[in-house]
Amino acid sequence: MTRNSILIYFFLIGIIIYNVYLHGAELSIKSEVNDNIFQYALVDEAKVIWKSVLSFKLSPFYLIDSFNERWNEGFALSTYYSHLPQAVISLISIVTTIPTETVFNIVKFIFLILLPVSFFIGARALRFSYLYSILTAYLSHIIMTDGLYGIDVTSFLFRGWGLSAQLMAVFFLPMAFAYSYRYLTDGKYLGRALLFNFLLAQSHSGVFLMMALGYAIVGFSAMFRDQDFLESPRTTTNVGSFGLRLLKHPLSAKILTTPVMAIYNRLDLSSVAIRRLCIFGFWLFLLLSYYFVPFFLYSQYRSFSYWDPLWKFNSFGLFQILTWVLNGELFDLNRLPLMTLSVFAGFFAVFVTKNRRMRLFGLLFIFYFIFFLGRVSPFGKAIDLIPGFSEFHLHRFIVMVQFIGIFLAAFWLESGINKIRAYLKKVSLIKIEVPIREILVTVIFICSIIIFRYLEKPVIEYSKFNREWIAQGNILYQKDEKAYRQLSAAIRGSNPARIYAGRPGNWGRDLKVADTAIYMALSRDGYKGLGFAPESWSPNSEFDQFFNENDINSYRLYNVTHAIYPDNLTIPKFFKLIGKFGKFYLYRIKTDGWFSAGTSSSLINSNKTHLFNIVHFWMTTDGVKNNEYPQISFGKTENNLGKNYIRMADLNRYYSGNDKTQKRLWEKNPLYDGHDSQASRLVKTGERGLTSGYSATFKLTKDCSYCVAVLKQTYHPNWQIKVNEEPVKTYPVFPFYIGIPIQKAGSYKIEAVYRPNSLKIGLLIITVMVTVVYLFRKKLKIKGL
Repeated sequence: MTRNSILIYFFLIGIIIYNVYLHGAELSIKSEVNDNIFQYALVDEAKVIWKSVLSFKLSPFYLIDSFNERWNEGFALSTYYSHLPQAVISLISIVTTIPTETVFNIVKFIFLILLPVSFFIGARALRFSYLYSILTAYLSHIIMTDGLYGIDVTSFLFRGWGLSAQLMAVFFLPMAFAYSYRYLTDGKYLGRALLFNFLLAQSHSGVFLMMALGYAIVGFSAMFRDQDFLESPRTTTNVGSFGLRLLKHPLSAKILTTPVMAIYNRLDLSSVAIRRLCIFGFWLFLLLSYYFVPFFLYSQYRSFSYWDPLWKFNSFGLFQILTWVLNGELFDLNRLPLMTLSVFAGFFAVFVTKNRRMRLFGLLFIFYFIFFLGRVSPFGKAIDLIPGFSEFHLHRFIVMVQFIGIFLAAFWLESGINKIRAYLKKVSLIKIEVPIREILVTVIFICSIIIFRYLEKPVIEYSKFNREWIAQGNILYQKDEKAYRQLSAAIRGSNPARIYAGRPGNWGRDLKVADTAIYMALSRDGYKGLGFAPESWSPNSEFDQFFNENDINSYRLYNVTHAIYPDNLTIPKFFKLIGKFGKFYLYRIKTDGWFSAGTSSSLINSNKTHLFNIVHFWMTTDGVKNNEYPQISFGKTENNLGKNYIRMADLNRYYSGNDKTQKRLWEKNPLYDGHDSQASRLVKTGERGLTSGYSATFKLTKDCSYCVAVLKQTYHPNWQIKVNEEPVKTYPVFPFYIGIPIQKAGSYKIEAVYRPNSLKIGLLIITVMVTVVYLFRKKLKIKGL
């Protein structure tokens, strides 16, 4: 190890210690105010599942696929969202008996302070110099935006967005990319590449999908024979026998003069590169198939929310992004755009170098920048053709733009530093009495300190206010803690269903525990809430925003049995006061429970994006009051029950029955309102909760064509419903609940249990078996057996 490399390691350790100083307050957070509420709630949910698994009440497979009831009438969240990090963090809490909140804070703090280390390791794995590697580490530390969801501290700190899942993903991102590049180009480190990509995908599937797009470009570039594929093609015949015959064709001489054939000649079509890309793709698909196959297969049950801001889906557009680039806010908030200039200087510099690796970074920067421009760019429609990206939040591509930008800036800075070093070395050889070299070194050292201080200033200021906000929040939490704990105990003792405590769009945002809105605190601590959507994938997240807090029918529809109000609001007459706890007033509301008896006389054929207005329209009619729950159908459905058939053409227009004339939703009510003598034939006689579901008994006094028992949980195929011990076919009903048809007179016992997806379990078992066999055979091969 050289003296320079030792100095580099000391500098890296210095960055870590400096990060501990800057962000140490993150360990003392008492009450989160951002996305970490959601992330901590998932950890807490995993801990609940662990306890049930360890007490043999649930299968371990629930750790990878469970139904989360804390938000938006429940959702099969882990079918679509990462789950293993939460399971690991909660298990650490159980094993060590350290409070879950403490473990959660420690884990995200470790990822935060060590983030520059991951960039250093990634750069070294790419065989960059020590100087280049420490530059990437430092640049990842000083990058700064105005909270644009990138890889700077504004995305991760208490004062910012608290994106701890993205933080973990960004930590694994440099190593995932570096080792994948090494395998695709050198054939080395396949195991490491797969490991870090698996960890990347498990931390944040979106970051992995963005990175996976780049692997296609890396794999394609690896197919070129030499370092500079823009030079004239060399005369090689390594294109296979078919290629040789093609080259001998009389027209070949003419064809070979075209640019397309020039590139074709540079390709190693028999190449190991193609084989590596296939092997890499196969193993990645195998390792992640249990996660991504259900994700795409059941996408129709994952909402595309109209409540999410359009800029998340469409990104910010060319004008806004170029404005940020020109004023430095994409990399250099509140300082001169020194890093921005370095990024773009590096971008232009790589295209005059013969280093294929750096040219690849330039191509990737262009590639990801186009995605970051969003759907308003000329390539917007093409983006939607990529599987999984038609509903992707394109604004998140800032992560990849900044990630590649760091490597480009480091390239340019390293070149400049090396030129200065070469000049100093040249000066040192001049034999004159004046110590020119020493003077220059001193000047450079002083300038470096000034630049370092200047570059750090925005990070220091942001971290300073972050510490102050955390301290203020902790003081407020201590004032509210006793009352909140008493409130929580009272709620637990009264067997709640769902709880209403306002929502972000009304008085709920001002009723807080410290700086945390009460509806956020309740979901964090395991209560089933209404109106707060930290993620909007549940189809019901679209409709519980229309909850009418003054209408008893809304409380019955959503089974809201408890409400928490401040003392300055008028209380509905059907509320019953349970108790006052500081500034929190707890009320009880009488509902008809988790199951309702009703009718389903209408059939709505639609796709998931066209349901919004008609469900909202239904909530304004007497259909809710009269327990009429229209059936939802995706795809082609035969109307063999004679129901009122409606086919949605778009959000506002529909076809009724066999009528081919389009009608507008607001011109005439197309829905059956539920006034039918059949509605009173089905009566619920009891219900109870199960470990992972619900059970109820019903009695149908007379045959009924349209009667339906409705479980007020979000519909998903993973729910298994049995009626009198026999599996039955169910369907979604408005708003997006589980409808269980009951037609013949008699008594019925219904059991609804959420089961982990069998396809997901099967794919996971196959993956484990194939991986174990492969590793076992590889071990035997190494031993020569």
